[in-house]
Amino acid sequence: MAELRVVGPGYTLRVVEGSSPPRQPSPGEVEVGLDLLRLDAEAGVVGESLASLLLPALEFDEELRGLVESYRRRVVIEEAAELGQRLGPALRHVRVPALYFPLARMSRHAATHACYFSLTPQLLEALSQAYEAYLPEVGDARDGYVTISPSRVRVSLSSVFASLFKTVLTAVGSAGLYFWLSPRACGPSPLLLDPLAVIMPEEGLISGRCELVEHLSEVLGNSGECRRSSLLFSARICEGGDEKVVIKGYAYAVPKWLIAGLLSLGAYPFRQTPSGRASNEYAHFIALRRVVRTPRVLGLCVSPLNASMAREYVEGEVVMNSKDPGAWEAGGEVLARVHRGGFALGDPNPGNIVISGGEAYLIDAEQAGRFTPVKGAWDLAVYYYYSRFFGVPRDLVAESVRGYVKGVGGLWNEVRKELLGPRVAPFIAAMPPFMVELLELLKGLG
Repeated sequence: MAELRVVGPGYTLRVVEGSSPPRQPSPGEVEVGLDLLRLDAEAGVVGESLASLLLPALEFDEELRGLVESYRRRVVIEEAAELGQRLGPALRHVRVPALYFPLARMSRHAATHACYFSLTPQLLEALSQAYEAYLPEVGDARDGYVTISPSRVRVSLSSVFASLFKTVLTAVGSAGLYFWLSPRACGPSPLLLDPLAVIMPEEGLISGRCELVEHLSEVLGNSGECRRSSLLFSARICEGGDEKVVIKGYAYAVPKWLIAGLLSLGAYPFRQTPSGRASNEYAHFIALRRVVRTPRVLGLCVSPLNASMAREYVEGEVVMNSKDPGAWEAGGEVLARVHRGGFALGDPNPGNIVISGGEAYLIDAEQAGRFTPVKGAWDLAVYYYYSRFFGVPRDLVAESVRGYVKGVGGLWNEVRKELLGPRVAPFIAAMPPFMVELLELLKGLG
């Protein structure tokens, strides 16, 4: 077999017959056996340290076309699946450019391949065009962007896994080999440090870099000054000039959600991971606007270990702090509108409802989900418990309950029935005397 070539932005990959290990005849050149390259492209037997050089290839011999295209197809499908796991419910609110998929996979090798992954405007344009052909594999494609369909990704993944299984059986003999290019003094491109930056969200910006300073530079353009909104909450209020924003962090193993998960006993499934809670809140801030006002999202960050969100600050009176019966009635009406709109909150709290300019805003949707009568009963019980636990007088909380019953309409009988049902009863039994108060109040409402 004659030597074959793959030409990238800063390298030439020389492909020879057999399974010879990689070597570097000179800077910018890599030589490797075709069989080993194929095994790495199909099964990642050397961590894709070789196959990743096929991602930004500008030219390649025709004999290698099938290998290059099958590897790029696999990369698009796998990165779409990973993005779906990371963004969760927020996935339906983003358009993903073809360029994202090679960047996402190249970012995994940015430290060792930085000199070879030099991203020029011409290369970015070429990659966008080259990868556009694979977009229908993972969703509805249009004008170089795709709205990812999880069901289509699952179908495409099944074909990839079947191919991988066959290849791994033949790759066992080479599985112990791992190759890294000799490092050179090159820094990775900013796009390789944060591939999520190229995604087009419905609202705000999306990033994979969750440091507070990153959010501030994105939404305020300077370092800003921040303070905690409360000792009980993980949100900071940050100011820069005349602008004020809220930056909220999400962490693993928060006791609040672990305890809530135990107490709900199946009444309400709580999300535990940082990215799951952040992406869920992003999606529901948008979706809930059909029925209630929510703050505008300015930035969302999701990474494997943590997540954070920057959103607009809503100036106004927090219902939890109000002595106005009308504000408390409005709080109950907000919960009713959420339920009538087909949603539940999981963690309803009068501290998360703000009256601003005569309108009620819901400023927390971290655990929001689809409504069922059981979830509606859970929401009402938790709302009442939160209010009374933090010392709000009973008569004010009663205004919220009355506002809820009046606003939820025909759903009330179903919700009331579930308050005494087996799924919510354990929570009520664990929280006397406040829950006894709620049940007595409901008797008076008929």
